[in-house]
Amino acid sequence: MAIFVGIIFSVACIILLITAHGSFIERLKILISCPSRDEIFLTGVILIIITSTGVIHTLNILTGGPLGDSGALVYTVVLSILLLLPYLFIFDQLYPVHPGSWEEKELRLRKDIERRRRMRELEGRRQERTTCDISRYYAGGYREQQSSTAAQRTRIQRPAQRTLEVLRQKPLPRHTKGFSAVKESRYPEIPGEAMDPFTMDNVHDLIKDGKKIVKCEECGIYFDEEVWEYFGKTCVRIGCQNNRLE
Repeated sequence: MAIFVGIIFSVACIILLITAHGSFIERLKILISCPSRDEIFLTGVILIIITSTGVIHTLNILTGGPLGDSGALVYTVVLSILLLLPYLFIFDQLYPVHPGSWEEKELRLRKDIERRRRMRELEGRRQERTTCDISRYYAGGYREQQSSTAAQRTRIQRPAQRTLEVLRQKPLPRHTKGFSAVKESRYPEIPGEAMDPFTMDNVHDLIKDGKKIVKCEECGIYFDEEVWEYFGKTCVRIGCQNNRLE
């Protein structure tokens, strides 16, 4: 009975440890990849308790049960304490109080998980905007104008016949610099401005994930190649010489 209680208690401690910060899956990835000092310490304590419980109860059963449940529990506590003393010394030698590399690695992994989660949200919003809002936004919808207080959207009144297909057929001015494919995925950051909702980190991550990014050589803005082709290979920034949609 005590063995099952110890196992249930240990499993509960592990679940609470994993779910202390963030979701279960993300915490499990961090725990397996680069556990923190506290997580390693608690895992060792749990393993010592399980080992002590199993050893004492196994010996008690093999010898005919002279200790009983209460005696086995007392011996389990004593054995756990005896094993914890050298464990504390060894753990302190292996994992100092102020290490550097593994804590930085854990911090980078946490930031990477958070950045990828944010990218998935931005990618979902970008796809929704691409499928339903972008044609209205640029071909007859809204234009963002910067004011001294905040970004304000004002309605652009355009003739009905100026559809997106007509705008795509407008030639680019001959003096423009055109476009170029962005292939660089290493830091330092790519110079230029990233189109909303992309940040510079998102541009790098999209390149690493196989996304094709196009840079407007005229205004220096980055945007997804799918958006670029959707608008007939034209820049989508208001006021740019490469923008045929204005």
